[in-house]
Amino acid sequence: MERQTVATLLQEALDAQRAGNLDQASDKYELVLLEEPNNFDALHMLGVICLQRSHLERAEVLVTQALSMRRDTAAEYNLSLIRQCREFSVREGQLCRRVLPRLAKLLLPAKDVETWLRSPCGAAHIVVADPDVAPHLLQQTRNLLSLARQLRVWFAGPESGIVRQDTVFERGRLRAEAVGAHDLAIVVGTKLPVGEWATDTALGLRVLLMTCDAPCQFLDRFRELSGEGRAQVLPCFSDVSLRDCSVLPAPTLGEIAATLVPGDAMAVAGAE
Repeated sequence: MERQTVATLLQEALDAQRAGNLDQASDKYELVLLEEPNNFDALHMLGVICLQRSHLERAEVLVTQALSMRRDTAAEYNLSLIRQCREFSVREGQLCRRVLPRLAKLLLPAKDVETWLRSPCGAAHIVVADPDVAPHLLQQTRNLLSLARQLRVWFAGPESGIVRQDTVFERGRLRAEAVGAHDLAIVVGTKLPVGEWATDTALGLRVLLMTCDAPCQFLDRFRELSGEGRAQVLPCFSDVSLRDCSVLPAPTLGEIAATLVPGDAMAVAGAE
């Protein structure tokens, strides 16, 4: 790649970042780094984007690498800000974790979900609230709902919280009126807000699948999915270690699958 092209990409990335188009800016900075791994501006500004998205660990790595190239007042300030945010995030996480046991009265019994999965009486909805969710975990969730009369997959938007359907289906918004009283919804991940649709919906069963140890995000999504405490929610975990961290008496995805008929449990396990 010619130096002129690198400079053009950097300018386009900066323009996109200033306009709030973080995905586009991030992609362009990544292209620059493929050609010039030690490009100061790309490292620094991609680190800033990671900070904006609360990807603090990578943000620190990128800005630290940039500063190894040369000293820069703005980058040094941003690195200090990133480290402060990381310290705050740790303290905030500790506080949120102390709150988790208080959710006990809002926990939906696992047997209610297991009964529905054996004999679905409505449609199933998967709401993907983590853009980085592992494909095998999403497939595992789909397999768990294989008996549903209708399966609809929705994706949470990173900024507006708008939830859109998978391109497999027609595009649209997940509104309260689109969800029936006999339906089941599984929110996969906790990184992105899932909107206000759950507050007034007649949704029958609500499941929140934890894919990482993020207690504050978990509390935010639990609040949304429970309609501010109006409905019960079943927390579910992608593995045992996450449940141990949460101290909540809730099942893993695999444990729910194991309660189904052998054929269904094998189908879910096969996606791992």
